[in-house]
Amino acid sequence: MPVIAGERCLIRAKGGCKVNTQDISLSRCFSEGWEGFKNHIGLAIGASVLYGFIHAVLCYIPGLNILYLIIAAFPFMGGFTILVLGIVKNLDPQIGTLFSGFCSGNQWTRWMGLGWLATLYYFVAEIICAIPAGILILAAYLIVGEDSPVLIAVVVVAALGFYVAFMAIAMRWALVFYLGAEGAIATEAIRTSTQWTEGIRWRIFWIAFVLGLLSAAGVIACGIGLLFTVPLSQCCMAALYLDVKQMRTQQAAPQQPSL
Repeated sequence: MPVIAGERCLIRAKGGCKVNTQDISLSRCFSEGWEGFKNHIGLAIGASVLYGFIHAVLCYIPGLNILYLIIAAFPFMGGFTILVLGIVKNLDPQIGTLFSGFCSGNQWTRWMGLGWLATLYYFVAEIICAIPAGILILAAYLIVGEDSPVLIAVVVVAALGFYVAFMAIAMRWALVFYLGAEGAIATEAIRTSTQWTEGIRWRIFWIAFVLGLLSAAGVIACGIGLLFTVPLSQCCMAALYLDVKQMRTQQAAPQQPSL
């Protein structure tokens, strides 16, 4: 995908902006995410609080929650992703960007298509991973019975196996919404994310897992810490995406014919 005009390079290595696989690391994305977060700390916290509040309210109103999840959740998530990317790129984004997924019929349609296609892919992946886990549990139940401690052990192993297998598949679509934030349509985002994450999916999973723990750590201090840890983690994930994008763009550049 083309580099958006005005996008700054996130890598400050001595040799320029070269990004290698080993550069896709927790420390690097945290450093870049922190820089964007501290430069726009008011916007980052304000947007995160507003997004979380609106999302929570709409999800818990009976009747309206179903309508929201069907027709508005993905465009809203898309606007939030665009805003966070703008923060990390230092593009001086505005709070109104949060609602950019609804700015036109084309934008709403694009985000709806991207969100529902990604959901379908995740759903199919869950089914694929659940089948062997379910078969294993059923076989153990028929063999040892429901009161056996062996069954409990099998359930634990099957659940762990399901989680590992699902993550192994799902990480290929970890960049879909970030690609959508840069204008990709549904099929393009799925295809590009699958290509860009090839060979680094477990690295991405590890970084996302640790950042998830960072977000959860915000419950300390009566939950006030969430005001900082959640938007900071989002900025770090956006920085991770931009690192992967930079690396893949550089790797593809020598293969492009010169004009």
